[in-house]
Amino acid sequence: MQKCLFLVCPTDCLESVINKTYNNNHYFYTSLGNSVRFNKENLEAIKKLVLKNKLKKIFFVLSNENNIISDAIEKQNFITTRGLNTLYSEIKKQKNNSKMCSFRGINQSILLSYYLNLKIKELKTKLEKVGVKSVKINGKIYHNLEHKFKNFYPDLICLKKYNFN
Repeated sequence: MQKCLFLVCPTDCLESVINKTYNNNHYFYTSLGNSVRFNKENLEAIKKLVLKNKLKKIFFVLSNENNIISDAIEKQNFITTRGLNTLYSEIKKQKNNSKMCSFRGINQSILLSYYLNLKIKELKTKLEKVGVKSVKINGKIYHNLEHKFKNFYPDLICLKKYNFN
């Protein structure tokens, strides 16, 4: 695999696993729970990194046991941590949508997939607006017990709530 940019959560400690699995030294951008905001400065830094290093792929990666996502689903002890309120809000919204569909319990893989799909769309849209169209953006969920990266659920599976009058 050619060099890629991986957006990871520092609580997952996946950088060395990614380099070992994908046999290369890659670039990493860390933010708690992949809650990165694509403001002007962050977007410019990502654009510069992609163009300078001719990167063709960007991956959002989270562990299936991510501490931040788990906290957003359950106790919300870190909700006051700077930058996490949007993430917590999105996870709470998706958790409530899952309950409406009578899923048995909360499926963390579906919640992770929902959030990764959301972040992929956001980054793709913003990069296209600044002229970066050649990079593919995808995501992976690292399954700790299996020690494997797996694809996440496509946007088709992730729930959105619609109200009709």
